[in-house]
Amino acid sequence: MTAGVSRPRVVVKLRGGLGNQMFQYAAARAMAERFAAGVDLDTTKPDRNPHWRYRLDPFDLDVTRVRNGSPPPSSIRRTWPFDRLRRRISGLPIDPNLGIPILRQKGFPIDDIYFSWTGSCVLAGYWQSERCFAETATRIREDFALDRFAGARTRPTIEKIDAGASVSIHVRRGHYVQLSKTSFFTLCERDYYDRARRVIEKRVPSPRWFVFSDDADTARDLLGDWPNADFVTGFDDYEDLMLMARCRHHIIANSTFSWWGAWLGEDEGTTVVAPRQWFAPHAPHDTRDLLPARWFAV
Repeated sequence: MTAGVSRPRVVVKLRGGLGNQMFQYAAARAMAERFAAGVDLDTTKPDRNPHWRYRLDPFDLDVTRVRNGSPPPSSIRRTWPFDRLRRRISGLPIDPNLGIPILRQKGFPIDDIYFSWTGSCVLAGYWQSERCFAETATRIREDFALDRFAGARTRPTIEKIDAGASVSIHVRRGHYVQLSKTSFFTLCERDYYDRARRVIEKRVPSPRWFVFSDDADTARDLLGDWPNADFVTGFDDYEDLMLMARCRHHIIANSTFSWWGAWLGEDEGTTVVAPRQWFAPHAPHDTRDLLPARWFAV
């Protein structure tokens, strides 16, 4: 690097809960790996929203936290001698605080410019696709290593999970219930879980179901008649994520949280079933990039 020229930076604007923030970090980290850049997490939105808040601290990531796009102590304005020319050629909007381009996710599939960009930039969007970080998957798995959340109180559940053909099942409710009435969110209902169960039972002898939910009563009402089912309760989000990933197979909800539980828990022979209908039928979202092709969409 030329003397006096600061290291390039990838600044990603965080939004949403834990699963969303994990996607946003992973997209920024993968891009930064392409040209030896640092990663800044703009936590303005989560810092203002106590419901979401910044959720990545427990992972001890190699990042700088910023707010409102403010530059870190080593300013990124002087990075890459050809940035000014690159900005004019790209036609992208420029962040007013940093003077660098904003790459805004327009939807699915992920825009090709994400995969070819090699300079300081701001990432704005959800970036919910394995494609964004497939080439950096080993680094992402290391950054999100979940063993750190295993402890004395999770040990009995871990022993149950490790004892047989464990299948994590995620029933997502919480704020989805209200959002499903007013926006493009939808709820995974019993018919989805029955279809997913049939996929698992064709491939997995004697499965044992481990049900995770942010609404334990609804989960029991929905799946309480499934034989050999354990309803996992009493743990925090990070412990739940670790226990999900510990399972051998997965039935996820239309939730980035269980997406990560399945992805981080994948191994040779793992079966993952996901809802084909991720958003409400009326929502104009092309989600072809959201689910890895090896997963079963039903």
